[in-house]
Amino acid sequence: MLRVGLRRRVRGRVCVRIGDSWSILRSSVFVKSNYRTSGSAGFRAGINPVALLYRIHRGTFAGFIVGVVDFSRRRAAWITAGLLLLTVVGAIVGARGLRVDTDIDKLMSPDLQWRQREGEMERAFPQNVDLLVVVVDGDTPDRAEDASAGLTNYLRGEKNLFKDVRRATAGEFFEREGLLFLSTHSVEQVTNQIIAAQPLLGTLAADPSLRGVFNALDLAAQGVIHNAAPAGDKLDATFNAVADATEAALGNRYAPLSWQHLLSGRQPTSRELRRFILTKPRLDFAKLQPGRQAAAAVHAAAEKLRLTPDRGVRVRVTGPVALSDAEFATLKRGAGVSGALSIGLLLFWLILGLRSIRIVVAIVATLLVGLVACADFAVLVVGALNPISIAFAVLFVGIAVDFGIQFSLRYRDERYRLDDLAVALQRTARGIGRALAIAAAATAVGFLSFVPTDYTGVADLGLIAGFGMVVALVLNLTLLPALLTLLRPRGEPHAVGFGPAVPVGRLLIERRRWVLGIAAAIAIAAAIVAPHIDFDFNPLHLQSQHEEAVSTLKDLMGDPDTTPYTIDVMTPSPSAAAVLARRIDTVPQVARTVTVNSFIPEGQKEKLAIIDDAHQLLDPTLSPAVVKPKPTESEILAAIDKTRADIRK
Repeated sequence: MLRVGLRRRVRGRVCVRIGDSWSILRSSVFVKSNYRTSGSAGFRAGINPVALLYRIHRGTFAGFIVGVVDFSRRRAAWITAGLLLLTVVGAIVGARGLRVDTDIDKLMSPDLQWRQREGEMERAFPQNVDLLVVVVDGDTPDRAEDASAGLTNYLRGEKNLFKDVRRATAGEFFEREGLLFLSTHSVEQVTNQIIAAQPLLGTLAADPSLRGVFNALDLAAQGVIHNAAPAGDKLDATFNAVADATEAALGNRYAPLSWQHLLSGRQPTSRELRRFILTKPRLDFAKLQPGRQAAAAVHAAAEKLRLTPDRGVRVRVTGPVALSDAEFATLKRGAGVSGALSIGLLLFWLILGLRSIRIVVAIVATLLVGLVACADFAVLVVGALNPISIAFAVLFVGIAVDFGIQFSLRYRDERYRLDDLAVALQRTARGIGRALAIAAAATAVGFLSFVPTDYTGVADLGLIAGFGMVVALVLNLTLLPALLTLLRPRGEPHAVGFGPAVPVGRLLIERRRWVLGIAAAIAIAAAIVAPHIDFDFNPLHLQSQHEEAVSTLKDLMGDPDTTPYTIDVMTPSPSAAAVLARRIDTVPQVARTVTVNSFIPEGQKEKLAIIDDAHQLLDPTLSPAVVKPKPTESEILAAIDKTRADIRK
C-alpha cells in the first residue's frame, strides 16, 4: 500500500496525518495544501485494481459534492438571492395555478375494466350519479309523508343548487299502483279497514272540516248509545288519539292526529315512518367539500319549514356526496390545530437539537423554498391536485427536514473540531454528502415506484414526492450551506451529542447478545401473531362515526332494502335479468335480488278484484253529491259540545 505523509496548515493549526492514498485523494479535492512525501512509497504485491478504481470513483463523487458545497459557500449571496427570487416568482405562479380537484371518481384510472362498466351504468342511469340523499323520519307515517312532500317542493325551487330533486318512494306510479305491491292477504286487510271506517270517511267527505271531524266522532258515540255499534278497544283508541291531539294543541305542543294510524288501528313499522328524497346537487370540485352548500341548504329548508324533532320530524343527509364531504370535513376540522401543533413541535425539536436559531432559520428557509418548488412542479406537470396527491407537502417537509438536520448536525460537529466555517462545511460535505445523496435517491425511487399504478391519486403523489426528494437534496447542498455562510452561526463550545445517552449506548454494546436475543424473541412472537391479524375492508371505519352522513348510513344499513352493500348488473333485456337473478339468488351471500320485473306485481287479478269490490262500496261514500260549506266558529263549538255530551253518555 502506498503510504504518504501529509501535513496541512489551516489558520495556524496543524491537521493530523492522513494515512493512505485514498485519504490523500479525498483531501486533495477540496483543500489546497503543501505536502511532501515521506518514507518509502510503493505498491504492495497483490493490490486489487478493482478496489482501487472503486475508491477513485467514490472519491470523484464525494469530490463533486464537496465542490458544489464549497461553490455555494463562495457564492453564497448570489445563490441565496437567486433562489429566493425564483421562490417569490414561483409562489405567485403557484398561488394562481394551484388547485385541488376533490372529485374522488378521478382517483382511479378510467381505463380500468370496472371503471368502464361503472361509466356504462352511469350513462344509462345518470339520475343516480353524485346523489345527496335526504332521509326524513317522522313520528307518524302522515308526518313523514307531509314533511318529505313539503321539503321536496321547497328544494325543487333551489335551481342554483340542485339539478334534480325527487322522492324515491312516491309519485304518480306508486300512488296509483301501491296497493298491488302488497300481498293478497294485506290488500284484503287494508280494504276491510277502509270499509269498516266508511261512516267516518263518509262524514268527513261530506264535511271536510273540524266540524265534520267531531260530527264523525259523535256518530260513533251515538252508535254505542243506541246499541248500534259495540264499545271496545278500537273505539277507545279513536277517542284517545283525538284527545291526545287536542291536549297537545292546548299545551302549545305539535302532535297532529295520524289518520293512517287512526284508520288502520295498528302501530306503523319503521319503514312506514321513513321517506327518502334523492337530490343531484350542483357540485363545485374546486372546493374541499363540493356538496357542502347543497347539504346546508337542505338543513336550512328543514328549519324554515319547521321540520324539526320537536315537531316530530328529523331530517338528515347522507349518500356519496355527503360521505365524501364528511371525510374532507374531518380533515379540515383538525387541519388548523394539527398544522400549528406540527409546526410548533418541528421548531421546538430543531431548536432543542441544533441549539442555534440561525441554523434553524436556514433549515426552515430551505424547506420553504423546496416546498414552493414542488408546488410549481405539481402545477406544471400534474395539473390539479387530488385529495391524495396534496399530501406531498407533508411528505416533503417530514423527509426533507431530515436532510437539513443531518447536514447541520454534522456541520456542528465539524465546527467544534475545527472552528472554521469554510472548512467545517467542506468536511461536512465530504463526510455526509454521499450518504444524503444515496438516501435521497432511494427515497425518490420508492416514491416514483407509485407512478405506474392505476390509482391516479397515488401515482401523482409518487411523482411529486419523488421530484421533491431530488429538490431537497439539491437545496441542502446549495442553499443551506449558502445560508449558513451568510448567517454565520457561532462556533461550538461543546462537543455535539446527547451526553445522557452515552451510558445507554455503552450498555447496548456490552449486552449486545441480550439485545439481539430479545429482538429475535419479539420478531418470532410477531411472526406467530401476524397471520391472525384481520384486515378491515370497510372504508366507513376510516371516517368519523360522529358525522351525520356516516351515522345515517349506518342506520340505513340495518334495513336490507336500504343497505348500501349492493351490486348493480346490466343485462340486455328483462328476460336476461330474470335468468341472472335466479342464478344469483342461489349464492348464500345474497339476501335478495331486484330487477325491473320486480316492479310488476304478482297476483294482480285477485288483488284488482278485491280493490274493485271495495271501490263499489266506497265510491258513493267518498264522492258525496253535496259538500257542506265551511263552518263558522259557533257551528264548530256546537259540534264539539254535542260530541262531548254524547261521549259522556
